[in-house]
Amino acid sequence: MPTNVSITACAGHLRVNVAGDIRSIDDVIRFSAQYRAESKRLGLRRILLDYTQAHFHLDYHDLVELADYAAKQDFQLDGLRLVEVCTPAHLAQHRQYETIAANRSTAYLVFDNEEEALKQLMAS
Repeated sequence: MPTNVSITACAGHLRVNVAGDIRSIDDVIRFSAQYRAESKRLGLRRILLDYTQAHFHLDYHDLVELADYAAKQDFQLDGLRLVEVCTPAHLAQHRQYETIAANRSTAYLVFDNEEEALKQLMAS
């Protein structure tokens, strides 16, 4: 199943819905470039990533490579605050990226409850 991404401006944040299979870091790089550009265009630094309909086929090495790529692109200097919502079954895998991103000064938190994620996002 190909990746489908929609980006919506909401009150004070962007909502990025991602559905389908994420098979490589190139998939993530493509849609993150889209929401990053939209964030700059609209002046919105808070981003809610909804991955509840996505399935990641990335291993730990891929996650490290993705975080290194983001750091080389100065992603952390954009001042973005990102929260992610995923299914409870995928929480452990996504928490790995949360730690990897934090080690590269990127504000990225993972939740399996959208209400909690949004509350944290809007508080930051």
